[in-house]
Amino acid sequence: MTVTEGQTRIPALVTRASEADLTVTSVALQTPSLEAVFLAHTGRTIAENGPPPTTPEVVMEQ
Repeated sequence: MTVTEGQTRIPALVTRASEADLTVTSVALQTPSLEAVFLAHTGRTIAENGPPPTTPEVVMEQ
């Protein structure tokens, strides 16, 4: 599950689960990585993008 301001929303989620007779056995909060943000915005991993395109070498003759 992804939410904004997770640190303030976890207590409410645990309370709602308890009210629904559900047991929460684990909760983890983490800051998203660059990879996670890229995936969320593009739907692909950074590795799927492949290496950056190479610039063709230009040779100028005089």
